[in-house]
Amino acid sequence: MSLIKKRLRMDRELKTAPGYGVIQEGGGHRFMVYAENVDQITITLNNLEYPLEKAPLRPNTYTIFFDTIAPPFEYVYNILKGGDFFPDLLDPFCPLTNSEGTKSVYKEDEQFQFVHKPPKHPVEKLVIYELCVRSFTKDASSNVSSPGTLEGLIDKLDYLSWLGITSIELMPVTLFNPSQLWGYMPRHFMALSPHLSENRNPSLSLMKLIDAAHQKGIEVYLDLVFNHTDWMETTLYPFSSNFYLRNYDATGCGNTLNVNHPFITHLLLESVKRFVDVYRIDGIRFDLGLALCRDENGRVLEAPPFLHALENMFKKKIKIFYEPWDIAGYRLHDFPSKNGLVWDDQIRDAIRRFARMDQGQVLALYSRIHSPGIVKMVTCHDGFTLYDLVSYEQKHNLINGNKNRDGHSGNYSTNCGFEGETHDMRIITKRIRRAETIFALLFCFSGPILINAGDEFLSTHYGNNNAYNQDNRISYLEWNRQIYPNFKDFTQKLIHIFKNSPLSNPLAMVQFYGSSPYELGLLHSDHFFSFSKTDRTGSIFFAINSWKDPIEVLLPVLSKGQWDIFLSTSVNPLVLEENTILIAICDLK
Repeated sequence: MSLIKKRLRMDRELKTAPGYGVIQEGGGHRFMVYAENVDQITITLNNLEYPLEKAPLRPNTYTIFFDTIAPPFEYVYNILKGGDFFPDLLDPFCPLTNSEGTKSVYKEDEQFQFVHKPPKHPVEKLVIYELCVRSFTKDASSNVSSPGTLEGLIDKLDYLSWLGITSIELMPVTLFNPSQLWGYMPRHFMALSPHLSENRNPSLSLMKLIDAAHQKGIEVYLDLVFNHTDWMETTLYPFSSNFYLRNYDATGCGNTLNVNHPFITHLLLESVKRFVDVYRIDGIRFDLGLALCRDENGRVLEAPPFLHALENMFKKKIKIFYEPWDIAGYRLHDFPSKNGLVWDDQIRDAIRRFARMDQGQVLALYSRIHSPGIVKMVTCHDGFTLYDLVSYEQKHNLINGNKNRDGHSGNYSTNCGFEGETHDMRIITKRIRRAETIFALLFCFSGPILINAGDEFLSTHYGNNNAYNQDNRISYLEWNRQIYPNFKDFTQKLIHIFKNSPLSNPLAMVQFYGSSPYELGLLHSDHFFSFSKTDRTGSIFFAINSWKDPIEVLLPVLSKGQWDIFLSTSVNPLVLEENTILIAICDLK
């Protein structure tokens, strides 16, 4: 039988199957497991072990029925395969685990009444705030009731609302290897990590967070890792070797998932369906998205079955974001998605290089001024924080245990004259000015915009640009950090003007300028970036100088209304010194 016929047959079987996991049947419960080429499967249910049998008319499916058990109950599977024994495996279709994350738990879903409707912000006005649930409030300076949890995040929603962000993006919260702070070593695709909940009840905690966020007008996105699994596998692998790409690693972590295997596609879509229907999430971001587009031999498919099935099912319900790369490929402008939005690392690098006075960056900035379908950022969890970007020229990752070989090396950073923390106010002032330039540049573009949690008050990871396993002070946000407290107000102003001016309007008319409104500067050596955007609500004028010499700025002539200086970081708003900005507005509303 051809591979295509096998695929079609399996697709039909999955669509017509009553499901996997635990299924209520009459007055009892049936357990259904998909597995290929295994010698035996047993279930340990409430500490007693029972063998499973092959399901009638269901290829590669094993089952057992109990008519005398009542939920809640705990269970795991045990597999004998090729002489190897794999005990204590979680059920990949069971969305709950015990408080240790070691056993699947079957019980009725939490009864939670959602009160508030999702805000449904337009894509072009998105300001996304990426955060790690644990590190966001774990430090005592956060002053929350339950540090490092989803409940602690709820306590910070008023602050995030004041800041003006439209959406929070949670780094992975599904069950993961607890030694990995960031959560990118998943052990399950549905069950949540108990340690992120105050009462070890993460399902209810996430529902409460999402409803509370919707009350504040904030969307909630989940970062889902579907491209690989933890090397200490607790599910999937013993069921079939076909669940992973053979002799191919697109992630650098091993266990690259064969997401276009029909069963894996089915499992992952069921996971997304649960997050959409039960938790009411507003969006999903997929880590290393290109890995989701590869066939079983690692080749990138132009019509990847998983992506297209995902977008066909959920494109009208949620926003979908991808990293358009993995360690083996890069597809920023031709990522094989029909409806998703992709992250843009090229504009990230252009902004960083412009701010540190590299030549040849102005054209790259101009070219992205209208790009509403691409997510712009200058920092995220992966890499330097904003303050570290202007405080370190080298990564300092030795404590990670990988001899400083991990983490990105092309950071386009600068230390402004001293490597690391300093009390020299001249250096600190220079760093603040450069950070202001970087953030101001970020908000020049029509959305979506993504900022890294803590950058708005110049948080630091002390030069570690890959703190994935640093569950300590290196990663925790220090909410009382006093490098420059006014940077929060600066960020809040940028977000406000982005959301409430032609800046975020992809249909606004754009005019580019040199230092004079009558001269267009597009030279390779330019270090001055200036433009205006105009729509029916008014005009906004933006000017940024990253060079050492001051530049005198002339405001463009208006046909209607007058300019008001909204924000300036230079002593004289119309004479821009090194790494200073000017924003002027003409409001016609």
